[in-house]
This record gives sequence, structure tokens and C-alpha cells, in this order.
Amino acid sequence: MVPLRLAKNFLGLLLLAAGLVWADTPGAPSAEPDAGKQLPQIDVKARRMLERRLDSYLFKVTHTSVAIDDVPMVQWSKPICPLVTGLPHDLGQGLFDDFTQVIDSLNRPRGQEGCRPNFVIIVMAHPEARLREFWRRHASYEEGTEKFLSSSDPVRVLYNKRDVDFNGARAQDTGDMLLDRIFRGVPGFAGPSNGVSPRATYVAVPRLENVIVVVDLEKIVGYAIAPLAEYIAMAGLTRVDLDTSYGETPTILRLFSVAEKDRPAGLSTWDRSFLKAVYATDQSSRMQRVAVVQHMVADLSH
Repeated sequence: MVPLRLAKNFLGLLLLAAGLVWADTPGAPSAEPDAGKQLPQIDVKARRMLERRLDSYLFKVTHTSVAIDDVPMVQWSKPICPLVTGLPHDLGQGLFDDFTQVIDSLNRPRGQEGCRPNFVIIVMAHPEARLREFWRRHASYEEGTEKFLSSSDPVRVLYNKRDVDFNGARAQDTGDMLLDRIFRGVPGFAGPSNGVSPRATYVAVPRLENVIVVVDLEKIVGYAIAPLAEYIAMAGLTRVDLDTSYGETPTILRLFSVAEKDRPAGLSTWDRSFLKAVYATDQSSRMQRVAVVQHMVADLSH
């Protein structure tokens, strides 16, 4: 099947359609008599090399070192309800289908039919001017809005999140409380302690409320729809760094920084393993990044 691809002769139509809408292993050898007393042989050197490579991968993708324990990873807790707008029907449906296939393959819950969109993908021409005008009129600035508005990337992402506690309650300012003096800048919550030391766990974790993805129509001409959809999924399932130089790092996030012949066809094995690990590990743990790498090592070593 020929992949869906944006062609130049669609440009005029797309300009009109673009709109701002909040839319196989060999058998094992025979066992020796004392095999039950032996431990499986593990290539420790290879494992350590993989761990180092994954440490580097994680740093590039999240722009935060594995050793950092004061920046929680961003996650979704609610079902994802996607909306695609600004493309002709076939291309828009293709983008929607490819995107939701990724969400489903990673076992992330999706909203039921008729849900309120919270993952909005807008394809439009000349996005900066149109977005600035929208924000000027609505005066709704979130963290990272200015970077979002001024970005020249083919795909820009605005993450709207809130800090919540273990029970999902919204964070509040700790003011002059002792906790604030010890953990300056960390939000706290009203109510009794849950008995978990904040030194081991985060008092608050960031949960995504919605994600807005704006695709610059003129910068994606010639790109296939499927990798574009998977790029968007990677960029919106957790907060990632879209500005770093990925070099030879195996990730879909290289899509717009390599020659056409080198463009990734979709999420890499590492990307899928990473996304699975993010949601399989404890977001409230200050050791989550270490746990993510260990989860990926186990997953990729099979």
C-alpha cells in the first residue's frame, strides 16, 4: 500500500481546510546434572553498555539526566480523546488512525465516542501569526506558551498539566510551611500525611490535562502520514525535548532533522520500550528514571 503522503498539489486545498479548532529462539541445550545449582549466565559487559546507551537516550529524549531526582516525569492519567483537524478527509482520517493505533498498542486508555477532545492535532499554514492572534484574544497563557508560539519547528507541542498528589488532588502553595523551607518550590497538599517520606517520593506529580499539537502545513509536504502520526504520539504521551540534536539515536524524534533517505518509518524499538516503561513505573518515585532504564534493559534484552 502506498503510504499516505502530503503532496504539493494539495497545498491550496489544505490552506483553506486549515483551521484553529480545539479539536523467532533456538532450543536450550540439555541440562547438565548440576544445572539446577547454576545461575543463568549474564553478559554483564553487554548489559552495562546497553544501560549507558539508554541513559544517553533518556537524557536526550527528556532533557534530564537519569541521576536527576527532583523533576517528575510527565504522564497522562485520564483517557486520551484525540481530535485531528485541518486536513482533507482521507489524510486526516489516516493521521487519526495511525495515531490511535500507537495509543492502543501501548495500552493507553482512550475516551469513549463523543468524549471531549484533550489531544488536539491542528494542521495549519503560517501557524505563528494565527496562534498569536488567538492567544491575544483569549489571554490564556500556560507554562511554555511563548516557546510554543514562537517555535519554527514543523511540529510544536503545548503541554497543559497540573500537579496532583497520590490521590489526584490538586496541588496548593505550601506558603511558609516547614515543607516549603526544606523542599523549596515543591507544592504541598492539605490533609494528613500518607506516611511516605517526601525524600523518597514526590509530594506532587505532573498529570497532563490536555495537549495541543500544531503542525506547520508547509513544513511537512513530502512527509508520509504514518511516521508523522507516530512522531506526534511520542511527543504527546510524555514531555519530550523536540529541540535537541539526536544524531544517530534510534528515535522517531529524528524525523525532521535527517535526510529523506534516513527518515525513520515510525517509532523505534527503543521509543516503544521507553513509552511502555514510563507508564509501567511509579511516577511518584524519585527513582523513576532509573526504573525506566532498568525496565527498558529487561525489555530490550529479550
